[in-house]
Amino acid sequence: MEIDSATEIMVSLGLKPVPVQTLLDYEPLIVEENGKSKFHDASHIYRVLIYADLLSQMLEKEGKVVNRHAVFSAIKIHDSLRKNEYMNDVDHGRLAAEYAKSKGLFDDDSDKELILHLAFTHSLDDEVVRGLFYRDNSIEHNIVCDADLLDRYRDGHNDSTLDGPDESYIRIDNKTKALFPVARMLCQNYFKSETQYDPLSDLVIIGSQLGIISA
Repeated sequence: MEIDSATEIMVSLGLKPVPVQTLLDYEPLIVEENGKSKFHDASHIYRVLIYADLLSQMLEKEGKVVNRHAVFSAIKIHDSLRKNEYMNDVDHGRLAAEYAKSKGLFDDDSDKELILHLAFTHSLDDEVVRGLFYRDNSIEHNIVCDADLLDRYRDGHNDSTLDGPDESYIRIDNKTKALFPVARMLCQNYFKSETQYDPLSDLVIIGSQLGIISA
C-alpha cells in the first residue's frame, strides 16, 4: 500500500510543521570526544527535536501539559558524550548530564533539575529509572525517549539489518507509531542528500519539502 505524503499524514494528525526557530533555539551540543559515534551527530539531534515537537503537539491536543523547554534542552545534550553505537554505552546519559552540570550549562535555568534528569535517564530502561529515583517516568521523559527511538530509521542507511524502531520500547504507543512514516520519510530523504555537510540547512530544506518544517 502506498504511504501518504508526510504533509498528508501531518494534516490527518492535526499537526503543524516544526518552526525552524525551534531548531535554532536548541542547537545540539556535541563534545569533541563524541567523534567516534557516527550515528549520534548533530543531524540526529535536530531530527529528535523535530519528533519531540510533533509528539508534544499530539499530547497537548489532548490537554496534556508538556514542559517543552525541558524536553528540548535535554535533547540538545542527550548524546553529547556518546562514543559507541550500541555496546557498553548505556551510561552515556549520565555522562551527558554530569558534563552539562560541570560546565554550568543550566545553572540559571529554573528547569535545571528536570533537564539533567531527562538527559541522565534517556538511555536507561524504565525499571532502572524507577529503581534509581523511586518514581514513575514523566510525560517529558517519555517524549524524549520516544523521539530518540523514532530516529532509528537512520540506522538502515548505515546497516541494512537495523532499519526502524523496536516497537517494544515505545512509551507513547499510538502517537509514536503514527509518526513512523514521517520519521521514515525524513531519514530516507536526508540520507539521500549528497551534501549532509550542513546538518541544519540540509534538514530544513528537506523538512520543508516534506511539510515537516516551516520557516
